[in-house]
Amino acid sequence: MVSEKGEIKLLIIGGGLAGLSLASYHEQSIVFETRSRPGGFFLYDDLPVSRSRGKDLVSGFLSKAKVVTERMVYRVEENGVWTLGETGTEFHKGMPVLASGFREKTTLELGIYGYRPAGVFTLSSAWDFTNSGFLIGERILVYGFNHFSLSLVSKLSMLAEKIIVIYDEESFIYKPDTLREFGVEAVKGKVLYIEGKSRVEKVKTTAGEFAVDTLILACLTPLNMFTTRFATGNAAMIIEDPLKIVESSNLVAHAILEPGESGRIVSNIPVVPQTFKLRHPYVMLGLREGLKAEINGREITVDEPYPVVEIPAEKVVRIRAG
Repeated sequence: MVSEKGEIKLLIIGGGLAGLSLASYHEQSIVFETRSRPGGFFLYDDLPVSRSRGKDLVSGFLSKAKVVTERMVYRVEENGVWTLGETGTEFHKGMPVLASGFREKTTLELGIYGYRPAGVFTLSSAWDFTNSGFLIGERILVYGFNHFSLSLVSKLSMLAEKIIVIYDEESFIYKPDTLREFGVEAVKGKVLYIEGKSRVEKVKTTAGEFAVDTLILACLTPLNMFTTRFATGNAAMIIEDPLKIVESSNLVAHAILEPGESGRIVSNIPVVPQTFKLRHPYVMLGLREGLKAEINGREITVDEPYPVVEIPAEKVVRIRAG
């Protein structure tokens, strides 16, 4: 894990915003990206959050990172990673860090039953098709409300005849009224059943039935392909704000690169990083504005989504939702 110069070499799994920003904090970093172009979701994301656009952030970090594209990490070891590409398999020595982003929950995880016709897309596949110029449907039901689904909706709203967003968990950074700015109907509920043999015809939900030809699954969870000591961005917890993703990478960089003793987090809520340096006792909490948390018995009230908080410089810090 240590180079000839005595520096830690970071092997970053995933070339999205989290991976690219993490690489910018340390010259001895290699980013492995399975696709032909790095950038991940945010490469085409032009929906601003706090006046920042994901695609602009990606563009800024791309010039600073050493990225190996079309090379898949298929095995992780304590002292390195195995990759597979056009030239075969290779082993790279260093410290693995997971920056693989999110994945969509499956129909099984979501408890959706019924037929499996054409017209059911994951958010990622719908995003790729839309950004490639394809219209995936005329009457679309999107299941999940977050920055990523809203960014897709902002593009689809100029193409599709009708869009409905149904959600059972609210976004951390948007109110449902935001959807109406794009002429989109917002419905609170859960998807239960898909009807249609060759193509989606109807989707049954707890809020009623919807005659649509397309269903997009956009309920997200971290993509944890491997067990690593450190993870950043959406591989650690779902973070809708691109600036907060960059901030999570900064915290992970401190946790890895700062000298000195480490502490660890025991928590029932998402926290980044899970291991921190005692001389830099800061972590990000996966909480929305207004919620409470206890840190070693001390209660705090969160004043923004994904707050970065100072924690006790102790070997074990316990954090739980208030």
